[in-house]
Amino acid sequence: MPENDRRRQQTGLTGDWATFEHLSTRRFTNFEEVRKEIEDDTFNVVGNDKNVSPIPIHLTICSSKVIDLTLVDLPGIVRVPIENQPATIAVNF
Repeated sequence: MPENDRRRQQTGLTGDWATFEHLSTRRFTNFEEVRKEIEDDTFNVVGNDKNVSPIPIHLTICSSKVIDLTLVDLPGIVRVPIENQPATIAVNF
């Protein structure tokens, strides 16, 4: 997002920031906190079982250093359960 973009002017923020759909009123300027929020939200949804969830995490990053892009991170092909994953994980997803 260019420095003169209206969304920057509306927020009053300079530099880069990120927002999550589930925390729509909070703006993250520390990207270490963004990483932690991804981990925390994943844990809240699937627990500590290395499981996979159909519930997406919607993250928006506003920066003049990146292009507009939509990225979908898929879990890959899950064939063999590991650790605490359910035996049916291959057919669940």
